[in-house]
Amino acid sequence: LDEGNVYEALLEYWKHGLKKCWWIIDYNRQSLDNVVSDQLFQKMAGVFETMGWRVVTLKYGKLLQDAFAKPGGPRLQRWIDDCPNLVYSALTFEGGAAFRRQIVRDVTDSSATLELISTYSDEQLGRLMTNFGGTDMETVLEAFANVPDDKPVCFIAYTIKGFGLPFQGHKDNHAGLMNKTQMADFRMLQGVAQGQEWDKFGGLGLPAAEVEAFVKRVPFNARGRRRLSAPRIPIPEIAAIEASGALSTQQGFGMLMANIGREDTPLAARIVTTSPDVTVSTNLGPWVNRRGLFALRHKQDVFKERGLLSPQRWEMSPKGQHIELGIAENNLFLLLSVLGLSHT
Repeated sequence: LDEGNVYEALLEYWKHGLKKCWWIIDYNRQSLDNVVSDQLFQKMAGVFETMGWRVVTLKYGKLLQDAFAKPGGPRLQRWIDDCPNLVYSALTFEGGAAFRRQIVRDVTDSSATLELISTYSDEQLGRLMTNFGGTDMETVLEAFANVPDDKPVCFIAYTIKGFGLPFQGHKDNHAGLMNKTQMADFRMLQGVAQGQEWDKFGGLGLPAAEVEAFVKRVPFNARGRRRLSAPRIPIPEIAAIEASGALSTQQGFGMLMANIGREDTPLAARIVTTSPDVTVSTNLGPWVNRRGLFALRHKQDVFKERGLLSPQRWEMSPKGQHIELGIAENNLFLLLSVLGLSHT
């Protein structure tokens, strides 16, 4: 989200009234080299809410939620909420014993909270304090099942960077590598037998055939091959460009597109054009007048309705074959790749 083109895209989505789209932000509170500013998630949430998205924050897993419901739990939750990202990251790396020392030092106003954490071993406390919503599948699935489909949804999922690895939470872990002993321990922890590291279903503890059958049944795969085909189509005779004297290539392009768009041919039906807010000055106006502007909902050309003279018909509908973008050129290149320039 440090990339500016993300916000250009969000603006474009907003203009088109996006629905039924989910974004999941892996909020591990670390950048590549350090730990991000505290409360950054509030700024991100504000941006998405302003753009009309439903924002769902997945902060706590089921273990933490259960702990918060016990005597002393609310004070523990307040301590977690108030703990700076840098401190929490360091404690995550240090483990349960470090969490215990820090809480005992900070929470002097609640004996119930101290009694609560005393019921956990160091290992259990370390697991509890890293049980965030984004790495707790029960919490994730519960959130997925309870969101509306009439607007886009942004999930801000709290996670631990390097979760479950020996350097989890460390500010330098982006380029961290495990040694052979650590890798062997991690493999055993995941239940993966020696030599099965690359098996498709290694470590799941279920028969491979059963898992394979399940994966084939899920809706994403049940529809079969998703790649589209593009059979050859007949190319009609296109009217010659009539011009006297010199003609710029830009003008020639616009006139050629206008001639193609004049007839309802298989070729004309398969062409989509787009430009970043320069449709008219790139000579695409006549093509758009014939083939229409794209929008998810029909929008009348107000100037035409009011009888105001304009050579451009700016009527929009789902049938339109020109996509008008804002000035951000990066959106243009993202769209061009989707429309076919990235091969299959």
